[in-house]
Amino acid sequence: MGSACYAILTNRGLILARSDQDRYQKEMAIRYAVATDQVPFLEVLVPNKSEISDVEKRITDIDVMAIDLRHDGSIKKTIIDCKDRNKMSAINRSFWAAGLMQYTSSDQSIVILRNTPEEAHRLSAKQINVQLFDETNFISFARSQKIDFDKSNSYCSDIENWHKFEDIFLKWKVFSDIGTFMNCNVPLTKEYDKTFRGLISHLRHIRGELDPKKNEHMALYSNAVFCITFCISPLVNDFKNVFDPRHDRKQFESMLRYFIWGGRESYLLRLKLKYNLSGGNNDTVEFELREWNRFLELFRTLLEAPTLIPECCLPAKEISFRNLDEISEEKDLRVKELLTKNKRIRQFLFSISEYTMRATGIPPEMHEQYENSINEIM
Repeated sequence: MGSACYAILTNRGLILARSDQDRYQKEMAIRYAVATDQVPFLEVLVPNKSEISDVEKRITDIDVMAIDLRHDGSIKKTIIDCKDRNKMSAINRSFWAAGLMQYTSSDQSIVILRNTPEEAHRLSAKQINVQLFDETNFISFARSQKIDFDKSNSYCSDIENWHKFEDIFLKWKVFSDIGTFMNCNVPLTKEYDKTFRGLISHLRHIRGELDPKKNEHMALYSNAVFCITFCISPLVNDFKNVFDPRHDRKQFESMLRYFIWGGRESYLLRLKLKYNLSGGNNDTVEFELREWNRFLELFRTLLEAPTLIPECCLPAKEISFRNLDEISEEKDLRVKELLTKNKRIRQFLFSISEYTMRATGIPPEMHEQYENSINEIM
């Protein structure tokens, strides 16, 4: 795992220690991601590809993963590895990062070291799509992307809010599974339909435990809306490439049904399983995503402007962490700037939150508070 000497890796998640030696590097990495409109994930646990024991184990962790959701629906993932100690040479660290990059299907890697790497090592590392920096050079690099990147002018840029978010899953053990799923499965997924369905399932499991009066629970719900938005973005952009707007509702519904279940064969297999479980008494048994008609409406709405869905993700993450921080006029202004890039962003977030609430059975007050938070910022 990473060099965070006081972090505890467990089967359910990573307990983040506030005294981590590389805390400063991680915070700078998060701020770089936020400043460049990428979505950051902190301490992403990496699982075995195929687990052969009864207990799922994680083999390492990614200090920070920065994900760039592009307007064309493509996704670029950057691993940022923070190393406050030089336990291995810079070039060996770059080989390790390149291997992790390939294992997680990421696109590039940044390694931040305490000591300055040799120039020859930096040049060699670039051949395998790894950038080596010491702390000073990384800050210069980040400032070349955004001059004021290191300012704490957003809710996500304060690493303490990330620790507060992790505390939710330590305080309420019933939320630990969805916490790991949102912070690890979501950023590493390549099967966005499956992960989307998993989010709905996890939320249904905890729906009776959520209290809209608790800020931490609102942070969890808002983060779930962010994760669902994150998964829906590539799904809508992929679907638009095969969908013909001239198709009637029946054709649209049939295509989307197969698409969201991973293809016709996968859907029919699940349908057959449900039919068998029902005792075969009804050969017209239906197998649908929860709140199917609402999902159809939501998907049609998103298809009207699919290139704007990626712009919903970062403000959605900010709204989640806003529940864990003191309300700041400066930070709210940053969120407002993100929300007003296009009038569709707020509409899309409202629609995704409403669908999430109805499909999972979460208290309606949580959706209402979510809308109120956005309107308050505006």
